[in-house]
This record gives sequence, structure tokens and C-alpha cells, in this order.
Amino acid sequence: MLDTIRFTRLYRIKSNYVSVPNAPNDWAHSQTTGQARSGFHYQTHVFLHPFTGLRMILQGHPQPGKSQKCFVEVSLSKLLFGNNGRLIKTQSKIDMAMKRVHALVSQIADLPRLKLGTGMVPYSTIGFNRVDLCWQIRGRMPDFIRAHQYVRHPEVHKLPETYGEQTIRWKGSEMNILIYDKFEEIRDHNRSHKLPKSAKDVVRIEVQLTGSKLERLLGKGRTVRKLRIEVCYEALRQVLSPFRRTYNLQASRFLQACCLAISEHWKVGSQDAIDVLLAGYTPAGRAKMRRELHKQTLDAYLIDWQKELPPKMPSVLFVQHGCSFSMTSNYSATRWKASSKLMTSRHP
Repeated sequence: MLDTIRFTRLYRIKSNYVSVPNAPNDWAHSQTTGQARSGFHYQTHVFLHPFTGLRMILQGHPQPGKSQKCFVEVSLSKLLFGNNGRLIKTQSKIDMAMKRVHALVSQIADLPRLKLGTGMVPYSTIGFNRVDLCWQIRGRMPDFIRAHQYVRHPEVHKLPETYGEQTIRWKGSEMNILIYDKFEEIRDHNRSHKLPKSAKDVVRIEVQLTGSKLERLLGKGRTVRKLRIEVCYEALRQVLSPFRRTYNLQASRFLQACCLAISEHWKVGSQDAIDVLLAGYTPAGRAKMRRELHKQTLDAYLIDWQKELPPKMPSVLFVQHGCSFSMTSNYSATRWKASSKLMTSRHP
């Protein structure tokens, strides 16, 4: 349900790593410098935990005793399960993952504290600025690409980009939607890892939210402070629902025009449009086209996202070779021989 997250929070870098920035065991540290267009020189320090992939980014030089804004980015699925193929599907798993995030960050930095009564309490709050929602279902990736390659999303101005038969992507300014073959991604990242033939046909859907769209969908217009599983799932359904039921017939433009001319009774002046379209065909040419039409195979793809993502999150997710997926898939990809009756009924 959740993959990569990024949030900001005030931290105090521990004194061990202030004077000469370095990193504790199991961590790596890198530093970059640059100059902004305004002429301002800046530093960026990145503390990376390679085993989990967690990154803590500090813009500016660490200063002792001073609270500084840091960015923390991590894949919650990888943090919990060792890879992002498994889906987080309960609130307890989200809470457990966030506790692990805070435990790892505490090795590098402390939360600033405020004296309250006789004790000290942390006063720094989290503000999420990126959340990746995801879901996985059984299906063939080429079917999903052919069903959506000419479909626009109302919140993304451009048509989707496709990458072979593995990925389709709607790229927006504050929202990206990706649908891709999860097992192919695993194979691309690790060529030495051989998956059995049964390990295929898992389609992953990702929605990357940032900025105002993140606040609108997960925070009711405000900064997102906490991740709730039911809100995340409903946001995913809301993003994908505009696709609704999708049909895509693979046929030539001329064949589509002939079918529309017959079914919608097109006219060209006083003549039927189908007569105009076929005027250049001799009886032998029409017979040839009839034979070709009879051989034509049409592909139809029907994907109903309302059924793929039911109102209530499925309680059972199957796991295969490190990937979890839902078996609620209700899409169909059918093939049939095109009927020549429409073309021959009025033109023997």
C-alpha cells in the first residue's frame, strides 16, 4: 500500500558528526557543494543507510546544538520486508515501519526538546512532502498498456508515456501514475536472480503524490502529519477511478470508419457514407476485403478499476517470490474473429 515516503523534520545532528562530518558504523556519508543562481554557496550532507536505503539529507553545515531542517527518505516496504515487492496493508505495519525509521535516524540525530513541567518533550513535528501509494494485482502488462496508451487522466495534461511492453506512465507536476511489470523490474535490477516461469504476471500500480495533491488527498488540504492506511487506500482508488472501464479495439482506421458509417448511418449528401467509402472497390476487390476482414483478429481489453480496487481493501494478499498481490482482478483480454456480416449485408 505504501512504498517510498519523504518527510521533513527538525533534528539536532549529534556532536560526534558535527565538527568533521562522518557517519557511524553501517552508514555512509557524502557531501556536495554548489552555487545557486543568486550566488549563494551551499552544502548538502547525505547520510545513507545502505542496508535499508534510508537517506537523511541536511542542507547546510551541521551546527552543534542547533536544530536544523532535515529530509528523510525511505521505502517503508524495503525497511520492513527487505524489498518493496511486499505490500503494507495494515495500520500496525505502517506504525512499525515509522518506529524503525525514527530508530535509525536517532543514530545520527536527536529531536530538539522543550522543557515542559519537570520533563523534556520533543516539539519537532513531521511534515510529509512525498508519499508513494502502490497496489499489485494479477495481470498481463501488455494488456494494461494497450488498454490505456491513449487514455488521459483528468489531472495530467499529457498522454501517457510507454516504455516497451513493461511500463506506462502519466507524468504530472505533483502526481505521477505508473503501471509496470513488477517481476520484470526485479529481473532488471538483479540479472543474476533467476525467477521461475511461475513468477510472472504481477502488475504494479504506483501513484506518487507531492505538493498540493498530497495535501488534498491525504491531509484534507493541510500538511500530512500521519499516514493512515484507510485514507491512503481511498486516495489510491480516487486517483484511478477516472479511468473507469476501458475498451481498446485494435483495428485499422479504415475498418473502424466502415463500421461507424454503418452503425451510425452516416450520410454524404443524400448517399450513405458506406457507399462512398466502398465506391472504389470492384466486386473482386470487395470479395478480397471480405476475406481479409474475416481473417482479422480484434483485441479487446476491459479493465474496470472500480472492481480492481474494491471499496473495502482486500484482507488477503497472496505472496509469491517476494511479491504480494491481490486476486480480485476482474479485467479481461479477449480475442475473436471479426465478423464480415456488416460489410457484406448490403454489398453482396
